[in-house]
Amino acid sequence: MTEKAHLTIVFADIAGSSRLYLALGNEPASLVVAQCIAIMSAAVEKLGGHVVRVIGDEVLALFPTANAAAAAACDMQNAILDLPPVMGKRLGIRIGMHAGEVLQVASELYGDAVNVAARMAERAKSGEILLTLATAREIRSLATGTCRPIGWVDVKGQVETIEIAEIVWRAEEATMMAPPASRPPRQAPRSAMTFRLDSQATTLELTEQRSNISFGRDASNDVVVLGPKVSRQHCFVELRRGRVVLVDQSANGTFVMPGTGHATHLHRDTMVLTGTGQLGLGEAPPDHPAVVILYVTPEG
Repeated sequence: MTEKAHLTIVFADIAGSSRLYLALGNEPASLVVAQCIAIMSAAVEKLGGHVVRVIGDEVLALFPTANAAAAAACDMQNAILDLPPVMGKRLGIRIGMHAGEVLQVASELYGDAVNVAARMAERAKSGEILLTLATAREIRSLATGTCRPIGWVDVKGQVETIEIAEIVWRAEEATMMAPPASRPPRQAPRSAMTFRLDSQATTLELTEQRSNISFGRDASNDVVVLGPKVSRQHCFVELRRGRVVLVDQSANGTFVMPGTGHATHLHRDTMVLTGTGQLGLGEAPPDHPAVVILYVTPEG
C-alpha cells in the first residue's frame, strides 16, 4: 500500500547503547535495550502514533500531528528517566522530530522530511528532544514542558541552513536562554597536539591516553561548571588527528576568546583551538569568571 501524507516523523534511540553491551555483556544489555524499546513503543501507541520499525536500539515512528509526537517524546524521556540506573548511570535517549510530506510504501518511508528528522536525532544528545522550528510552530500546546528556538544549523542534504528548536521536558533543563545567533560561526582548522585546562584550581591535559574532556553543570562531566546559562552537558574538547577540537552541544553556546582577538560565539558547532585563550560557557569571558575556562595549547 502506498500513501502520501503530511505527518510527523520521530526517531528515538538509546544513548550509549554500545557501552551497555561492553559493560554488561550481550544478554543483559539486550534485556535493558528491549525494556527501553518497549517503553518508547508504548508511548508512541498511547498518543496515536505508529511504530514503523525498530532497528537495534532505535525506534522510527509516525504521528498524525506534531502535537501528538511532542507529547509522546516527552513521555518517552520521563519514562526512561524513571528507570533504575544501570552500572551506576542513568539511561538516556535522544529524540529527533520533523513534520512534512511522507510517502509510505509498506514499512518503508520516503521523502526529504524523513531525512531531516533523522538529522535532528543525530544532533540530539542524551535526554534531548530536537526538532525543526517549522515543526515546533505546528505544536499548539504541551501538557508538560516548553519549546524554545536554539539557533540555525547546517543539515546534510539541505541547501539552506535550518532553524531548530528544543523541547524542554523537565523544569531543571530550562536554562535561561540568550538570543539565538543568526548562523553558527565557523573557524578554519589549525594544528595542535596537546591541551591544558585550568578551572577551579584544576589542570587537565589532553593526551593520547586521555583524548576527551567534558564540561557542564552535570556531575558526570570531567569539569563541573555552574552557571545560569550552562547546560548539563555543555561542551567537550578532544584530540582529532593531532588537533584540539572544541565541540559545543549546549543551549546557549560557548564563547571562545583567544589571547589576541575578539570572542567568537560557537553554537552547536566545532572549532579547532590554537594558542592560548578563554572559553566562556553560555556567557562571554571575562565578564563572568565563574564560567570561564582557561586553555593553553603547545602553540601558546
